[in-house]
Amino acid sequence: MSVYIILVFTSYIIASIVNVWGRHKRDDLNNYLSKPLLMPLLAIGYALVAGSHMSWIIIAALVLCAIGDVFLMLPEKKADKPVLFPLGMLAFMSGHLCYFSWYVMYTRSAGFTGAWATGIFAFLAGIAVIVIILKKLNAGKFLPLFVLYTVIIMLNVAGAIGTWGTGSISGTVLCTVGAFLFVFSDAMIAFDVLGKPMGGPDVVMITYTIAQLMLVVGIITLSV
Repeated sequence: MSVYIILVFTSYIIASIVNVWGRHKRDDLNNYLSKPLLMPLLAIGYALVAGSHMSWIIIAALVLCAIGDVFLMLPEKKADKPVLFPLGMLAFMSGHLCYFSWYVMYTRSAGFTGAWATGIFAFLAGIAVIVIILKKLNAGKFLPLFVLYTVIIMLNVAGAIGTWGTGSISGTVLCTVGAFLFVFSDAMIAFDVLGKPMGGPDVVMITYTIAQLMLVVGIITLSV
């Protein structure tokens, strides 16, 4: 393995640990310095490992998530009229759509399997469960945005499951677990926005950084 690959992924892990520690300590400066580095490092690592199998769709997904990271870490000027939060969600939704697009193109070339039926079931079940929870939490003005986000993030889950039987099982498992971790991480953010915190910002970042790493490694495993 190239020393550059080791260096980049080690840097990602270190930046993730530094950010998690900073979030735990509520250190905003730490967050501002380390968080914007995460997805660019992962994108570079992905490009180095994937080589000729690199997909610009995955690069776009990580860039969009990096943009979302920046929007979500910045303070709102008016708490009662959030602007950055919806923009951050829009960036992440676009990133999830990129991931889903890659799954569709990959399975189309590798051959669609019955796993997509399971993926569609998980997609519908996940939406139903999350919408019920949102209604019980009185999401109010955020309900339409959260429902839309739920639909799109569950596409990521469905796409990951849909890769079953098309290539490396370990790649499918990594992508699927990563997608579900992403859902869990974003659910914690939603709960916090609605005044029902279920995990601190450090837990959110732990699950988020692991989820993204698993998605990237899983996609590399499937494609090479």
